[in-house]
Amino acid sequence: MGGRSIYGLLWEQTVKEGAINGYAHLIAPPGFLLAPEDGMAVVLPHNLMHFVEVLQFNRSGYKTWYDLLALGFRITATAGSDYPCGGQSLPGHERFYTKVEGPLTYPKWIESVRQGRTFVTSGPLVEFRVNSQDIGSEIVLDDVSTVELTGSVVFDPDRDDLFAVELLQNGNVVNRFSRVMGKSKIEFRVKRRVDESSWFAVRGFGARIDENTFVNPIIFSSFDPTSNVHTSPIYVSLRNQPGIEKTAHSKAVAQSFLARLNDLEKVLAEDNIEALAAKLSDPNMDAVPKDVFLKNRQALLDEIQVAKKFFKSRAQ
Repeated sequence: MGGRSIYGLLWEQTVKEGAINGYAHLIAPPGFLLAPEDGMAVVLPHNLMHFVEVLQFNRSGYKTWYDLLALGFRITATAGSDYPCGGQSLPGHERFYTKVEGPLTYPKWIESVRQGRTFVTSGPLVEFRVNSQDIGSEIVLDDVSTVELTGSVVFDPDRDDLFAVELLQNGNVVNRFSRVMGKSKIEFRVKRRVDESSWFAVRGFGARIDENTFVNPIIFSSFDPTSNVHTSPIYVSLRNQPGIEKTAHSKAVAQSFLARLNDLEKVLAEDNIEALAAKLSDPNMDAVPKDVFLKNRQALLDEIQVAKKFFKSRAQ
């Protein structure tokens, strides 16, 4: 296969045909054999990834997405219910909306998702702008400047008890706006000084009213918010200044991906082949046939070496 696994070849062909690639199930339980972060570690250096599913099973998986953004990858937020898997009883319970200019066509929708013009939600609707620019936009400042950020989240108070809305800069909460007087809308207009390249986003959280979690098995149940909304980012860059990928936090994220790749090498080692093949071919999960695994193992190890070089350089 010319040093590439079948998975890498599929991702490359997807891009050649004008489509987009991404990962679902970002909230997979810790230790899950098919953890999406493992695949991300291999494909990210090739810049073939466009979106990630950050909302599913009434639960959010924002942290890993924030790490991808910290690395400088502009990854779009998407959501899905995974109906009827995981005990889901209502298709579309978690969903995402995409802004498309003009008449709706499939190619235009795909392009808008690629550009990050989305928000994910289990009910509430959100609008967000920086200097009047919409979600998914990039603003380039000539120097350190103050920007104006505006947003609103509306919701049905009979369905969602939204507690608060938060404004994020590079994954950190810089403003918080709680629901007051039982209103069904939370609005804000603030100004913020930007002295480093940043991504901004809005998220909201609360509780669904008179509704179970729609989730079985219980591993997906928790005390986390069950009413969620999150925008994809708006990017603000400083001309002739280092990008987000040059920050100390980005280097720490790169180091964590490097650790994951080192561990993947051990999992794929010769003495673990039979045990791993048996786990991967388990019919109770998204099985990988043993022959497919064995044919692609060496190519995957080669791709891991490429990825390790990438993350080593990012971690320095």
